[in-house]
Amino acid sequence: MDSQSKGKNQFPRLIKEIRNRRKLTQTAFAKLLSPPITQQTVAQWERDENVPGRKYWSQIAALTEMELGEFYEYIEKGSLSKPSSPLEEMLDKIKSLDPKELEVITQATAERWVSLGEVGYTANKQHLALLKRGADVWNRWREENRAIKPVLSGIDLSLEGCIDLSDYNLEKADLQGVSGNEIKFSRAKLNWADLSGAVLRSANFENATMIGTKLLNAELTEAHFHSAHLQGADLSQANLERATLIATHLMQTNLSGANLTQADLRWSVITEANLEGAILKNCLVYGTAVWKVRLDGAEQSELDTSLRTATQIEEGIFSNSLRFAQTIDSISDDPQAYEELKQRFKDEEQAIKYAQYLVENYGQEQPNDSRLYTAPEERYRIISSLGDLVVTAPDSHRSLISRDRNGKIRSNLRPGDVDNLQALIEFEGKPEASSQTTLNKRKSTLRTASKG
Repeated sequence: MDSQSKGKNQFPRLIKEIRNRRKLTQTAFAKLLSPPITQQTVAQWERDENVPGRKYWSQIAALTEMELGEFYEYIEKGSLSKPSSPLEEMLDKIKSLDPKELEVITQATAERWVSLGEVGYTANKQHLALLKRGADVWNRWREENRAIKPVLSGIDLSLEGCIDLSDYNLEKADLQGVSGNEIKFSRAKLNWADLSGAVLRSANFENATMIGTKLLNAELTEAHFHSAHLQGADLSQANLERATLIATHLMQTNLSGANLTQADLRWSVITEANLEGAILKNCLVYGTAVWKVRLDGAEQSELDTSLRTATQIEEGIFSNSLRFAQTIDSISDDPQAYEELKQRFKDEEQAIKYAQYLVENYGQEQPNDSRLYTAPEERYRIISSLGDLVVTAPDSHRSLISRDRNGKIRSNLRPGDVDNLQALIEFEGKPEASSQTTLNKRKSTLRTASKG
């Protein structure tokens, strides 16, 4: 059959429709065919200067998602048989829409269902259908349609057969209120996704990337987050009873009000996290790194510092403070570390006491309600201002010790500093302390940090 002899050639419009729908250039389209053709050949087809040879017809039919018989009918007649109903006609029109146009149709359909009183099912059915086709199809669609936000809220993943979402790209997806038991999200990308109110008991999020993910009020009992990355995630009011959070990154994570009873937090990194009002009872905390954590109002008790691996079960030392658990366990196994820590606290307390005494009794008034004490040869300088106290020395590039008005102490004391501050008090208390001879004698008695 010579398609040109059967009336108007349908190929120019058909080729353009295929390229537009699949977002292909003429060069990319040419590479899809076997044997391959050139971009110039595709351009000739679209300008109606030539028609594809029959060896390409089955391939072009597949790209149009037509049966071969339908394709031949279309080429001969310019259209398929007339649909038997308005619904079939509408469906035929929908088949020719590109993804963005389909999105508009889907949203309009959802609004229509709502107006008819259908409630409780808010997921985009097109998105759900794509989800069911597997990770490869889904991720390719996400890559080609980055501006589209997947809407999968409210679905029962178990009921829909979506029990394994490992390696899926679900970034920024609306997954509010999804449910299902033992759903797999291993290695999934869930950055900035919204799973608020999700009910995902025993879900597996191992090695998932969940930066900024919303999980507030989520039901995550016995969920598995081994090595997941949850920086900046919102798990406020979430139920994480018996959840596994081994080696989990929880930097700047919001866990306020979360229930972490019997959670496994071993080797996790909890930095600048919000745990205000959280429940931390009977948790495993061996190796947990805790830095600048907010714990106001948190219930903390029976935090187990033992390793408790399958091959090494030991009775740990229990703590009622997440901040101190690691320190308490460390010093209990190392008597020398305990003595060193105890001596450090004693030195800091003594240094603050001596510095406060020197600046108050022998310091000079300064502007802004401050006082300054300078030791002979300016070996030490102590300044007190509005409750802050700072001790410095010219041979150190950082403060030796400081205490702010809230009682926070930062210490870099060197060997000999505490003894020198005590010696200064003894010296300043002598009546002849102001004489030049005594000053010179006192200079020789002050030990430097390097000789302490």
